[in-house]
Amino acid sequence: MKKVATFLLFFIITGLLYANGQPILTAAGVNPVTGDKYTQQWVLSSSIAKDALTSGENQTWDFSNMIDSVAFNTFLYIAPSSDTPGIDSFPDATIASYDSAARQYNYFNNNDTVYNVLGYYNDSTATSTRYTPAIAHLSYPMSYQKVFVSSTYYIDPTYNVPVVIIDTLTADAYGTMTLPGATYTDVLRVKAQVHFSTNIMGTNYEIGTQKIYAYYVNGIHEPIATFQTTDDINWQATYNKIGTIVPLSIHGLSVGLQKNLPLVKWQAENTANTSKFIVQRSGNQQYFENIGFVEADKSRSAYQFSDPTPVNGTTYYRIEQQDKNGEAFYSNIVSLQPASKVYSYNVYPNPAHGNIHLSIPEDIASDVKIYNMEGKMVFENQAFKASESIATGNWAAGHYLLVVKTGNGIKMNKFEKH
Repeated sequence: MKKVATFLLFFIITGLLYANGQPILTAAGVNPVTGDKYTQQWVLSSSIAKDALTSGENQTWDFSNMIDSVAFNTFLYIAPSSDTPGIDSFPDATIASYDSAARQYNYFNNNDTVYNVLGYYNDSTATSTRYTPAIAHLSYPMSYQKVFVSSTYYIDPTYNVPVVIIDTLTADAYGTMTLPGATYTDVLRVKAQVHFSTNIMGTNYEIGTQKIYAYYVNGIHEPIATFQTTDDINWQATYNKIGTIVPLSIHGLSVGLQKNLPLVKWQAENTANTSKFIVQRSGNQQYFENIGFVEADKSRSAYQFSDPTPVNGTTYYRIEQQDKNGEAFYSNIVSLQPASKVYSYNVYPNPAHGNIHLSIPEDIASDVKIYNMEGKMVFENQAFKASESIATGNWAAGHYLLVVKTGNGIKMNKFEKH
């Protein structure tokens, strides 16, 4: 009787994953986990067989003749911690990935029903972009002909305007896919039709659309291939080089003060061929001096070094990685500015009732904008002072985003109106 029950359970599970021969994506099969490492290889656009981008059941996609370009991205999935750059903007993240080419941390909140993208932190510009709310990358279980719509908005860091995204996901095909060096069966294709728009001074503007085909296989935590276009004529494509050796990557380089001494922190992966990390310092970003080193240890990924002889003024730091063959490679450069006062921009009372105030310095005129959850600006004052208040009596109940711009940069905070 026990054997019969076991057989029936196996039959039911198999039927759920491959109903009528159709693959069904599940969270356990697709969601990334800590320690995943993938290389995403870009290909020459001229080698993409656009006629092979067919939809429907039991497709056979042959992209074996795609030609690699010189560009590729490596993704390292890590567990977010207090030391992960940008984590303050993504406290609800369950996992993060580091993109070596873009020098970018991507943050996610995944569970059994949805693969949520929270936003990203750019390691080069030290800026965070948060999607409000999180945008769904996949909805589980994902099966052929399932349609799922997700919408969000974010503040464009360059133009400081809200950008609204509407993403329609459709599992529009399944079949067998051949890529350079590998063939995959039970592949499900998910088409993302992405629409971008903005609202400036009460006027809506269309930014554009993007179409993305992503091909998934249960058991591989990244699309095995993606194709994208903005005009259905010019296409870009990547494919996943399963098993590719990921090169050493130094990322998350930062510097701050600890006990009045500069503390340099960084993370490094794949250090089997690394001898040591040399910490270098400069006052002008041109001439760097060695101030110490840390031995490489393949059993860990987080490193730090305290500068014992700090200098006055703005100081620049970088890491020189020396491999066991004597070759040297360099990280990006980070700087430590002379100490300056840091201000916090908060709304009170929160939740808001009637008039609200901002906790900003009295001697600073701030450019203040407030947006509702639809991305519409409901308040603007380009020279707001701490003594002023903002009337919210006519605003609808809900969540709002405060954006404050001063000479110290841009600060964003969410608050609620009852």
